[in-house]
Amino acid sequence: MKTKSLYNVTKYFLSTVVLYVAFLLFTSCDTHNLEVNMGGGTASGATLLVTVSMPEADPQTRISHEQDGLTVRIAWQSGDKIDLLVVHGGEETVYREVSVTVDETNNKKATFPLTLPDGTYETFDLYGVYGGGGLDSENPRLVKLPTVAQSTSSSLKEIEKNKAVVLVFSQTGISRDIPDLKIGFKHIGSLFNIQVKNTSETDTLDKVTEARLTASSTIPAYSNSGAETYDITTGAFSGTQTTFLTCLPVSSSNVVPEGILEFWAWIPLNLGGNAEASWPALGLEIVSNGTSIATPGTKPARTATVGKTYHLYATHDGSALTFATAAEMTVAPGKLADFRDGNLYKIVTIGSQTWMAQNLAYLPSVNKSNVSYEDLYYYVYDNAGKEGTENVAEAKNLGNYIAYGVLYNWLAAFTACPDGWHLPSATEWEQLKNYLIVNSFNYDGSTTGNKIAKSLASESGWDSSTVEGSPGNSSDDYSEYKNKSGFTGLPGGFRGAGNNFNNKGQEGNWWSSTLSSKSSSYYWYLKHSEIEFNNSFRAQNSGCSVRCVKD
Repeated sequence: MKTKSLYNVTKYFLSTVVLYVAFLLFTSCDTHNLEVNMGGGTASGATLLVTVSMPEADPQTRISHEQDGLTVRIAWQSGDKIDLLVVHGGEETVYREVSVTVDETNNKKATFPLTLPDGTYETFDLYGVYGGGGLDSENPRLVKLPTVAQSTSSSLKEIEKNKAVVLVFSQTGISRDIPDLKIGFKHIGSLFNIQVKNTSETDTLDKVTEARLTASSTIPAYSNSGAETYDITTGAFSGTQTTFLTCLPVSSSNVVPEGILEFWAWIPLNLGGNAEASWPALGLEIVSNGTSIATPGTKPARTATVGKTYHLYATHDGSALTFATAAEMTVAPGKLADFRDGNLYKIVTIGSQTWMAQNLAYLPSVNKSNVSYEDLYYYVYDNAGKEGTENVAEAKNLGNYIAYGVLYNWLAAFTACPDGWHLPSATEWEQLKNYLIVNSFNYDGSTTGNKIAKSLASESGWDSSTVEGSPGNSSDDYSEYKNKSGFTGLPGGFRGAGNNFNNKGQEGNWWSSTLSSKSSSYYWYLKHSEIEFNNSFRAQNSGCSVRCVKD
C-alpha cells in the first residue's frame, strides 16, 4: 500500500466497522474534462445538472463500505469520481474521473454538472461507471473489471480503497434541452465473504494463502483474472466462467488458536440478464502450508441475486475444515480478533479507554534495508530476511516477531490498526498517563508526579536496572506495581532512520498519530532505567511499535 504524500494520509483513515460474519454467497472517441460551470450553456454546449443515486434495496454493497448486521450499505464519499460516456448523433464522448458533490443531507445522492458535447443532435444517451478500471481507453463502451489483486482481500477496507465494487448506470433518449437529470446506479456483482475460525486449543493454522469456493458445475460468475469486461451499453460480459472462485487474505496468514481469518471478494455475476438465477452447491477450500484443506460437504444450491451480500462460516480444529454457523464465530471476552491475519490480542480497559495489551503484529509485507517517508514500511527487529513481501512467512517465524510484533514507520502505523481501532493521538496517550497518576499507579502509591513506568511495563523482558521503581529493577520493594495497569508495555526497541535496530530490552516505543513537524511525529516510551512514561518525537521514516486504542 502506498501514498504519494504525507498530506494524503487521511485517505487511509477510513471509518468502517468490521462485521462478525462470514460468507458472501455471493471506436475512437474524444476525451474531455468536465466543466464545473453550472450556468446555462457554454462554448461546449448546454450544461445540465445530473443527480446520481446509490441502489436503494437491501442488502447491498457500497462505494463507502459500512456494515450493518449482514448488510454492507452504500453511500458516496467526498472525492469519489466516475467515468462517463455520452453517445450523441452517432459519436461518442468520454469524460474521465468526474468528481461528484455529495448531498450533505443524504449521502446516498451526489450531483455533477455535465456540459454536453457540440454537435447537431436532439437526444443523447448517458452511461456512467464507478470502480474497477473505469472505461477502457480503446473501447469506451467497455468497463474494465477489477483484477484478483484489486477485488480480493482480508479486509473490507482494502476492497473499498481499491474501488473494487463496480456500479453502473445508463439512460437513453435524453433530450438535450432537459435542465437536470436523475439517474440511479445498479450493481453488476456481489460481495463475498468467508470467515474461518481456528478452534484448535494448541495449533496455529499456518501460512494460509487463499480460500476457494468450489462447485461441481459452472458458477455464474467471473474469477476476476483481469481480462473480463462489461459492455456498459448492452449489459454483456466477456470473460470465462469457472467452477471455483478464489479469495486471497493478507499474505501468508497464521491463524492463532481462537483467531479468525476473513476473506473478502467482489465478484461480477452474469445471470443471463436475470436479477436472480440458480446458484450451485458450493464447497470451501483453504490453502495452508501449500496444502489444500476442503470441507467434506457443500452448502445447498440457492438463488443468486446481483448486489446481495453473501456469508459463509467455517471452523478448523487442527485437522479438518467444517462449515459452521454465525454463532460459532464469537471472540472471547477481553480479546480482539484481527480478521485480516488471524491474530488475537489481549485488551485492557484503563479508565474510559480500551487499549490493546500487546504490540500490533499486522505484517502485510516486510522490509529489511530501506526507509521511507512516503511508503508504508513494516519491520521485524533484526529481521535477517531479504526485503519484499515474499518473506512475510519467514519473518513471522522469528522470535522477535512473536515476542514484540512489528515496527512500523509512521505512515504504516497510521493505517495499521484493525477496523474499530485507531492509532492513539498524543492527547489520548496523555489521558492514559494522567489517569494512572491520579489513580495511584505511581510505583510509590502517590498521586502526583510521573512515576508510572513500572505499572505500564511487562513483568519480564527488561534489561536490569538499579533505579528504584524502574521497569528493570526486579529487586526493589514494589513488585505489586509490575504491570499493575495491565498495559503490558514491551521493550521492543526501535528502528532508526539510519537502517539500524536499537535498544531491544531497554525501551519500548509507541507511535502517536500527532505530528510534531512535517516529517516527524510524537511517540511515547518506557525505558528500563527510568520511572517516567514520557513522549518525544522521531523522524517518520523510523520504526516504532504500535498499540491501538478502541474507537
